[in-house]
Amino acid sequence: MRAVGGASVCRRLGLALGSGGARGIAHLGVLRALREAGVPVSAVAGTSMGALVGLSLAAGRTDVLAEVALTLDWRMVSRLLFEPRWPRGGLVDGRKVTAFIRRQIQDRRIEELEIPYAAVATDLLSGGEVVIRGGSAIEAIRASIAVPGLFTPVEREGRLLVDGGFVNPVPVDVARGLGAEVVLAVDVSHYAPAERATEAFALRRGSRERRSGTPSFGKRSEAVRRLEGVLRQAGERMRRLADRTPWLAEFNRNRRPSPPGLWNVLGMALRIAESQIAEMRYRLNPPDLILRPPVGGYFFMDFGCARAIEQAGYEAARGRMKELRTLLGLQ
Repeated sequence: MRAVGGASVCRRLGLALGSGGARGIAHLGVLRALREAGVPVSAVAGTSMGALVGLSLAAGRTDVLAEVALTLDWRMVSRLLFEPRWPRGGLVDGRKVTAFIRRQIQDRRIEELEIPYAAVATDLLSGGEVVIRGGSAIEAIRASIAVPGLFTPVEREGRLLVDGGFVNPVPVDVARGLGAEVVLAVDVSHYAPAERATEAFALRRGSRERRSGTPSFGKRSEAVRRLEGVLRQAGERMRRLADRTPWLAEFNRNRRPSPPGLWNVLGMALRIAESQIAEMRYRLNPPDLILRPPVGGYFFMDFGCARAIEQAGYEAARGRMKELRTLLGLQ
């Protein structure tokens, strides 16, 4: 706490929101916890999914983004990624995704946002970091989320821009550059090999639905629910039979879980690289506080688990709120 004109004000809080695909929905939970605790945010810098959530905060559209993000399922995401033509530089050119983001957040110039904001991208030609602090906010997001191979790169000011996670996954230094006195880093891509071995491959659709509390397929008809009930009962009977049949029981014990799909393989590889880069950058520019919500068991494209991921971010932030308030000088 410092005195200004006889009044006490808290130190300026800056957020560094990291990349991570669907795991980045945890950032929405962190923002919810900060809002409930009455902790003001003075600046926000983000990379990839963190850039998108950070923009929603800077533009005063967090509630709108959260309402949509928490209802996403794999069908909706698939429609956003399916485009009738395949460009040369990636599987999709991102027109549908860009239009979707524009509907939720609306396009404004970064200079006109309510709080200072920056998005991080990577220059594919030079390999350098590009911090976007001006111009179209939607264009900045499109560049920051451009995962190579999935989205086409974005041409901007003579550069060819892709996902910022390759150079600065959790942009602590960028948040400080926006005037933050205390930086809270939210790292949703921290790589823990043991955690992945025990959790990630076990996250088939059924277990994801149980953890999230909501079905991945959204609303279902009564006929579908009845069919699911019949199939569930049949599955229980088969499991009881397997327990009484030695060779089936042995087969089930030795069966390996299904491997991840193409997008999740890409996401896992990206996560390993980003985690290593983030650790090196923390040594150069340490944040004042790091949050690592327990979302390591979720894949890059697990948008159907949005509610559980958001709640994990919320609970992680609440658990460190006293520590954060002390850093900021709040009573």
